[in-house]
Amino acid sequence: MKEPLLSIVIPTRNRQKYCIAAIKDILSYNDTSFELCIQDNSDDDSLADYIKHNIRDKRLKYKYISKQLASIFNINDSLFLATGKYVILIGDDDTILSNIFDVVKWADSNGYDSICPKVLVDYYWPGVLPMYKDGVLMIPPILKKEIQIDLQKNLYNLFKRGLINYMQYDLPKIYHGLILRERLLEIENKIGSFFCGLSPDISGCISLSTVVRKHIVIDYPITIAGACRVSSSSQSVNDEHRGDLQNAPHFYLRGNYEWNPLVPTYYSVETIWADTALNTALLLGRKDLISLFNFHRFAAYALLKNRMIFRYALKHTLKRNLENFYECSVLDIIKLIYYLIYFIVRVGVKKIMPYKKIVVINGISSISEAVKYVKI
Repeated sequence: MKEPLLSIVIPTRNRQKYCIAAIKDILSYNDTSFELCIQDNSDDDSLADYIKHNIRDKRLKYKYISKQLASIFNINDSLFLATGKYVILIGDDDTILSNIFDVVKWADSNGYDSICPKVLVDYYWPGVLPMYKDGVLMIPPILKKEIQIDLQKNLYNLFKRGLINYMQYDLPKIYHGLILRERLLEIENKIGSFFCGLSPDISGCISLSTVVRKHIVIDYPITIAGACRVSSSSQSVNDEHRGDLQNAPHFYLRGNYEWNPLVPTYYSVETIWADTALNTALLLGRKDLISLFNFHRFAAYALLKNRMIFRYALKHTLKRNLENFYECSVLDIIKLIYYLIYFIVRVGVKKIMPYKKIVVINGISSISEAVKYVKI
């Protein structure tokens, strides 16, 4: 088989049922320009056994590592399996859409090294959402257009606005996005790995934004983002991603990790993202980005998002070091209150604004069934 145009990479651990569904769905396409790379870090080799006895497809590359790795290391190492010109990383409970093959060929013929889908179709496997126990597919409006953005301006704005909701800035992404493998290797050569910090998603966005040369945003999906009962997406939906920083699963098998001193020391999606973004910029030598970080805007937003632990989060927001010594000035308090009011007002305005119409299809039992309902 010649060098593939596209590598679809899936790192997995102990979610054999969902990974098998993804493998079967992706390999059902007749396109021969791609490879499917699976890195399996499960506690047993049952997935390997299934593949051995059920799949005879040269497009599939499979590697089993029995020694348990930190999640980010498993994800990082999975990319070494890729040999395609372009790479996309998806989860083991996700899948692709058929238009991805045309999109990657279009990207190649037009010299793009980064394609960022603005629209994401969400599929919740059965048992994730109490309201949709039998599985549900959610399809946002699809406009079928391409958008040029000022990549560096968006990167700067992300830091200026407190590293909040980074996906809204349409930066290059390897997770559910297409990236020229050459750009990934540039990052690996620069910092010694494809990702750093605790969240590969935002780490990849920050680092790739510093090397990508020709980037475009598309307003239509090329994948379906799944969330199964044991996924981090499912935990986020069910408010399980907050509390004591020591309990964050991101640190498991991670070794010694230096939390960024600019970020409050409590566990939440927002603090994990901010820490990773700042540490990625630091490792890349981008002090200019770090200097733009709007701490007060970030802190206010994170407090509101984690209002279930508001007092705990506020304590760690005001604390300036680990010795419980408070150096919070009056100006700090004023800025924090200002942004708290700002976000509260913005939430109120959003509630009276018309929502984008999302198509909700209930009773979808598998992701391969979900694919049939997404029309591009």
